[in-house]
Amino acid sequence: MNKNPKIVLCIGIIIFVLIGLFPPWIAPNPTILHGSSQVGYHFFFYTTIKGITNTTFRINYPLLLIQWMMIAVVTGGVIVLLKDKKTN
Repeated sequence: MNKNPKIVLCIGIIIFVLIGLFPPWIAPNPTILHGSSQVGYHFFFYTTIKGITNTTFRINYPLLLIQWMMIAVVTGGVIVLLKDKKTN
């Protein structure tokens, strides 16, 4: 593996970790039956969100997993494109 794929892999890992540290959060929305509202991206260990009180927040795991999968696919695709081609 030459230098460029290693750089792409490092960038992909950094983005993967940052999205894990700042995941998307949701809060229940009583106006929608079984619904919830997106409340943005906040630090993983931050238990309360400024300006919003008396609400239970949850990580939006489906969105987080989709984002992680997209990062893995794009990073892998770019690495394959930058891979050294062997000549016979």
